[in-house]
Amino acid sequence: MMSFKKLSLPLLAVLACAGSALASSHVPFAEGERVVCVGDSITHGGMYPYYLQLAQLLRKPGSDVRILNAGISGGSAGGAIRRWSWDVRPMKGTTALVVFGMNDVNRPLYYASAAADAPEKRKKAIENYAANVKKLAELAVSDGCRVIVATPPPFDEYNTRQKSDRSAGCNEEGLSALAES
Repeated sequence: MMSFKKLSLPLLAVLACAGSALASSHVPFAEGERVVCVGDSITHGGMYPYYLQLAQLLRKPGSDVRILNAGISGGSAGGAIRRWSWDVRPMKGTTALVVFGMNDVNRPLYYASAAADAPEKRKKAIENYAANVKKLAELAVSDGCRVIVATPPPFDEYNTRQKSDRSAGCNEEGLSALAES
């Protein structure tokens, strides 16, 4: 099995790194890098790939660093493994920024109405997430990419627009467990 160095960062730390580049001579990515952001809807429809590109260009106008979005709404780490060869690999990234968790945690397992076997299923979801992120990192490394794994971003479990019982406990117990895996 190929070894890799997993650099796990909170997504906000990745953005802070990009932001700090605006105030210093440090730039978060080297010239010529192609950073592929691989994730779920938070990547697909989110703004962080745009902010990373903007920070790079503001700090170094004319930079040839490219931030590419390989997010898919509803995606999971396991789904990214399945689509790697036809969706992510063709982007020819030199760095893979991996951000998953929301769809991997299986939020209904944290609902008050969850079945009695929810704790076992939660454990299995966490194990699957960890194995899938490791496999994603191995795929990236085998393609010559540096890997940055951002910890799962929080979910607004108190959002009043959310139906059902709003996934109470998902952040504290579920996503925290994924971040530690």
